[in-house]
Amino acid sequence: MLITLQNLFKTYRMGDSAVHALDDVSLTIGAGDFVAVMGASGSGKSTLLNILGCLDTPTSGTYLLDGVQVSNMNRTKLARIRNQKLGFVFQSFNLLSRTSALENVELPSFYYNSRLSGSQRRKRAAEMLDRVGLGNRYEHTPAQLSGGQQQRVAIARALMNSPPVILADEPTGNLDTRSSAEIMDLFKRLN
Repeated sequence: MLITLQNLFKTYRMGDSAVHALDDVSLTIGAGDFVAVMGASGSGKSTLLNILGCLDTPTSGTYLLDGVQVSNMNRTKLARIRNQKLGFVFQSFNLLSRTSALENVELPSFYYNSRLSGSQRRKRAAEMLDRVGLGNRYEHTPAQLSGGQQQRVAIARALMNSPPVILADEPTGNLDTRSSAEIMDLFKRLN
């Protein structure tokens, strides 16, 4: 299994009160699985995604990512795991505004794969943009791209280090119906 959660709990303290965001969650996700987490506002979806993305740690329970126990890792080790094993696609795209699409896609490789030369990094980023249908938009900044195109750049960036897991937090939330359908179709094809 690529992801295994066993008896996961996450409790936040709010003064004298305890908020139980996750209460005994267990699940497994295999390589190639396409999973959607759905629920009402406040049901713990974002908390779960933050833990899956190694951005937060559980209060108790076990999280194995690609066979590695990450539940109790320190921040430095979690950052390394994030760069090696996870790609992130956010609702708000999180692109650098004054940076070209190609440069935005290159970013993760600066932190993970420093063995790549500049030309190798650019070639890989171009391949990822081609893969998401933006081969003719390498030098465009986010302001020169539609919302759907910006999300495609964000997906290409998430793929840059070839992570085994892509996490998407409401990746169509800021898009119109047509662009949303295109992005979901792209995720399905990439999977």
